[in-house]
Amino acid sequence: MQKQKRKKPERRFPFYFFLAVMPFIAFAILVPTIDADRYRPQVAALLAEALGRDVTLNGPISFSAGFGGIKISVEDADIANVQPASRPVMAHIGRLELGMATPLLMRGLLPIRDLSLYNADILVESSLSETQAARPVSQPAWALFHSLRLSLGVHSIKIADSRVAFLKDGKQAALNVSSFLLKMTKDGAVLNLNGSASDTPIVADIKTTMKDITSPASFSIDAAGTYGDYYWGALGKVDPVESRADLNAYEVTTRGTKMTGELDVTWASGRPILHGTINSDYLNIADFAGGSGEEGTGPKESVFSTKALHVGALHDVDADIALNAGRVPVGKGSLEEVHARLTLLGGNLTLAPIKALLGGTPVDLRVVVDASRAPAHFDVGMIAHGADFAALQRLAGLSPFVTGKAGAYIRLGGSGDTPHDIAASLAGVVSVSVEKGAVSASLLSEASSLLASVFTSGGNDTALNCLAARFIVRDGIVTSNGILIDSPISTIGGQGRVDLGAETTDFVWRARPKAVGLVGLIPVLRVKGPMKTPLYSVNARSIMKHVVNSIIDADGYGIDSVPPLNAPAGENACIYTLEHPKKTSSTTILRADPLGKIENLGKSLIGGLFNE
Repeated sequence: MQKQKRKKPERRFPFYFFLAVMPFIAFAILVPTIDADRYRPQVAALLAEALGRDVTLNGPISFSAGFGGIKISVEDADIANVQPASRPVMAHIGRLELGMATPLLMRGLLPIRDLSLYNADILVESSLSETQAARPVSQPAWALFHSLRLSLGVHSIKIADSRVAFLKDGKQAALNVSSFLLKMTKDGAVLNLNGSASDTPIVADIKTTMKDITSPASFSIDAAGTYGDYYWGALGKVDPVESRADLNAYEVTTRGTKMTGELDVTWASGRPILHGTINSDYLNIADFAGGSGEEGTGPKESVFSTKALHVGALHDVDADIALNAGRVPVGKGSLEEVHARLTLLGGNLTLAPIKALLGGTPVDLRVVVDASRAPAHFDVGMIAHGADFAALQRLAGLSPFVTGKAGAYIRLGGSGDTPHDIAASLAGVVSVSVEKGAVSASLLSEASSLLASVFTSGGNDTALNCLAARFIVRDGIVTSNGILIDSPISTIGGQGRVDLGAETTDFVWRARPKAVGLVGLIPVLRVKGPMKTPLYSVNARSIMKHVVNSIIDADGYGIDSVPPLNAPAGENACIYTLEHPKKTSSTTILRADPLGKIENLGKSLIGGLFNE
């Protein structure tokens, strides 16, 4: 007898399942049919209670429902500002959506779970003045969240296709937000931002262990992002009660520069204060030059840029930072093993002392940018002993045309909004001396064959016994205070001036030959005109005058006389000669002519420090 197959029982959902889901289905069907406009005052009051500001709902209101609760959508809403403010509306919102978590009502909390803003124009204002900002606030920073009255049940805050501007002391910074999401997860709050500022893209991804945005409990952060060419990342801990963040590791990378270190940030006083370190194997300041801003309208041959220097950000933070860099490019050269202390207080930035190596030789530098003044004041200083003069010239932006061991003292200061303004107001001193080097005929010939003929012989490099050059700078006028260069073939003196504001030079070189065959054949050379394209000319009468003088011994020298530079042992002969003009006869080559500018040294040391 054939065995009959058993029929499998049909699976059916139990009746109690329908009893469980039917209320939700009915709820989802009925909620959209509610005349939401009847509840406009209640919704506005709920938002005002949650945000702590008056709320006006101008457009249509609609309800929808799901398993997560009720969603309220409002078109065209305004959130009022508090007084005093620059405008009555803090935020105009194209569309506002509220996710209402109904179970939270039973826990005595406001039911807002999700808050979304679309096409919003938000202005966040700070009425704190610089004086007020320096005073301690009466409440810890975390208490500010309570002013929004958002409940512990807030799950996410979303902003999309909106503009958020920040206004303080009449200055406004705007952020265009493509998407912003602050979301609470089981591990903590996660923030994602995509937007732009001044047409520069901004991306930020931040993970935290913060479980509640209103809680004062400290939490850890793991953050990374980009801003244009900049990449940044940080690991650390935030203490809202102490208004403090301890970043035990951070990184900032842009173009060829990478900086790492640790940072302690406090903001209880109203302005962030930074303490920490900056470490970099290669630190190029030019990598941080902003690409925005209007270019100057000056001619292309201008030496000093007329592009505005943006130093206003120095007012936004105070700092005390230890700086350590393996190499810092400057001009055509670089400083190595740089160690400095960076302090910033009230807009006054000081880098001092700066200890570094220049061509393997220790040098001391100082840089000050005082943005607390209007216009900002800039001050630079440098002291070097026995430094490689070729490295010093590269630092000034030149190809080395003189080699040797150099001593340098530079102290220059000026004020202005542009490099040109600073140069035009420059004041200070420049003093340089060199011993036992050489003069490059080829590099001088690139500027002028006449220049090469004065400093070198027969187009060949010339040995250098000594060099001394001193300049006084007042109101952008660089005046030579004695220049003497001595080589085996001649002793050369220079006098002149350069007008940094007008960017013009007028300088005269006189040379006294030491060889019989050269007597009277080295002319007086004048360098005059624009700093970038000066004219080199010879005074024809000077040649005949030199010949006559050498024949009749008008200056007290015979035809084979050599201007003596009899300096005590161990002293630079050129410096000694300038400091003792009555004791040596070589200074007869120096005469009081119109003051001017030395094309190589003066322009380089001063212009190179400030030009881009």
